[in-house]
Order: sequence, then C-alpha cells, then structure tokens
Amino acid sequence: GAAGGGAAGGVDRARRARHFYDPDLLVGKTIARQLGHDGEVAWDIYLFYPPTCRWEAMPPAPLAWAHQMSATWPPADHRHLGHDLFEELRHVTQSIHGRFTA
Repeated sequence: GAAGGGAAGGVDRARRARHFYDPDLLVGKTIARQLGHDGEVAWDIYLFYPPTCRWEAMPPAPLAWAHQMSATWPPADHRHLGHDLFEELRHVTQSIHGRFTA
C-alpha cells in the first residue's frame, strides 16, 4: 500500500496511478524541464497523457496540463485555482476522453 494512507491509499487502490515519495524532487524537476521550465519544480500539477503513453528516460510531452497554484513559472494560461481549476480539469478531461473513445 501507499505510505501515509489517506487519499494516497485511495490512489493506490485505483490501480491507475501510483503514489511514491520523491524527497529530492527529481520527478518535479524533470517534468518542469520537459514543460520548458528548466530550473523549476513542478508540483500540484495535473498532467494528461494518452492511454498508451509510456515514460522512458524523459517523460513525454503531455496532451494538456494545469497547475493549481499561483507560482510564477507556469504560463498564466496553465494556472488555475478553486472553481477555475475544477472547470479546467473537467474541460480537459472531457476533451481528451472524446479523442480516445470510439
């Protein structure tokens, strides 16, 4: 099971996502670099990939992404808070779902 229980335990049971601990922020730094923001750390970020996507040495470019905080590095069109975040995630999910279901 996932360390810490709580919401992370629910993610683990879903079997579509994994929870892990990254104390050196390697994944966040790599994702920020892949998004064109070398030297930054991606956190509280939502990344959308096609169902057949495979991560290799570098993560692939996401189909879409959103950041839930008001940090300075993500472009403004990727920053969303509160209800705006909910609406953005709903819009992206519906858009992507339609592309991969027949």
